[in-house]
Amino acid sequence: MGLFGKTEPSSGGVLFWFNWQEISDGGHSFYGAYVYKQLLPHFAPNREQFPTGYYVFFDGDFLPQGPAQIPYGGAEEARCLEEVRRQGADRCYLVAVHGMGPVDFAEVDRGLRGGDVVGYLGITSCPGIDFEEFYRLTGSMSLPIAFQIRGRAFQKESFGFVSDEALRSMGFEPSESEA
Repeated sequence: MGLFGKTEPSSGGVLFWFNWQEISDGGHSFYGAYVYKQLLPHFAPNREQFPTGYYVFFDGDFLPQGPAQIPYGGAEEARCLEEVRRQGADRCYLVAVHGMGPVDFAEVDRGLRGGDVVGYLGITSCPGIDFEEFYRLTGSMSLPIAFQIRGRAFQKESFGFVSDEALRSMGFEPSESEA
């Protein structure tokens, strides 16, 4: 915990692992939408008394372009990757997040685990990886940029899972990328 009971900000990159088959079998045919309805509230500006920070989100089915070297930190994350292998990496949907701000990635992981989110396998951090390396890693796994969060601004790149109305209700100000 930080000053005044706030958690310390996170920075760097993480991978949130989900089993899309389990989510679909659980009655959520649009598994990407289901994942983001569980994940985005943890990054919403309405949750905090201060700006959200800056985060870049990548997502997609795990489709590596060759043997993937997935970084991780610690025994719990090693167990997550072992579970990914056991269930089948081809059944994984990933949300990769890189950035910095008040959102504690470990707290998001605990919230997803505690919320009994269907198909959630866990988190792996990417210790010591800067944004360029993270970008190359997500590219090697065929994960495109979905959106960026800058404070309240929610700039969509290739994202349509959550309506603008729902994003606004969380405190975001959605917009389309100008690219």
